[in-house]
Amino acid sequence: MRSLAIVLAAGSGSRMGSDIKKQYLLLNNKPIMYYSLKTFEKSTVDDIILVVPGEDAEYCKNDIVLKYDIKKIRDIVPGGKERYLSVEAAFASIADNNYDIVLIHDAARPFVSVEMVEEAVREALIHKSYIPGIAVKDTIKQKDDDSFVESTLERAKLVAVQTPQAFDFKLCKKAYELLRSGDKPNFVPTDDEMLVYELMGIHAKVGEGSIYNIKVTTKEDMYMAQRIADILDLE
Repeated sequence: MRSLAIVLAAGSGSRMGSDIKKQYLLLNNKPIMYYSLKTFEKSTVDDIILVVPGEDAEYCKNDIVLKYDIKKIRDIVPGGKERYLSVEAAFASIADNNYDIVLIHDAARPFVSVEMVEEAVREALIHKSYIPGIAVKDTIKQKDDDSFVESTLERAKLVAVQTPQAFDFKLCKKAYELLRSGDKPNFVPTDDEMLVYELMGIHAKVGEGSIYNIKVTTKEDMYMAQRIADILDLE
C-alpha cells in the first residue's frame, strides 16, 4: 500500500492582514507550514507533493524543505488562484498511478497529528473517502437572502470539517480530471469531499478530528495557535 500527501500552501493569506503569507509566519521560530510537513514526514505516508505560490518555489525548497530535512517531498508544484486549482495542479504533475491513497491537507493547519494521518489512511482504504470533523457546539441557523432565519439545522448531525481528507487515489484523481474537463462549468467545490461526492457519487466516512487542528487564517488564529503550541509543547 502506497500513499501520497498533497499539502496545500499556495494561498495568499489576505485575511491575515500581513505582508507575510500566512504559511510562512513564524510559530516558535519556524514557518507554520513546517509543522504539517514534519508530521507527514514522521508518518507512514510515502511521498509528499507541496503546492506553493509559483514565485515562492525556490524559497520553499531551500528555506523549508532542505533546511528542515523534509525527505519525502516528491515535487514542489505551483498552485492556482483557488484551492481546487492547486489540487488539480498537484494531480496534473503525477504521470503515474502508483498510489492507493491520497491525503489532501491545508498547510495552514499546523497541528495535525501522526495519529490523525494514520487514521485517515486506514479509513480511506476501507471507505474510499474519509474526512475528519468535530461536533458543532453552537446552534446553526440558515438565513435567506434578506438575512431572516430560514431554518434551524439539526446540530447533532453537523460537523466542522478539517483536513487531511483522504481518498482512494484513482477515484480522487479521476474526479479532478472530470472537473478539469469542463463538464460542470459552474461547479466550484469548496473541499475535496464535495468534489468526490458530486462527480463520483461516493459518500465520505466521517471520523474524529481534533480541537487543536485549527486552520490559521486571521491574526486571532495566530494567537490561538501560539497557545496550542504551548499546550502541545511544539518544537
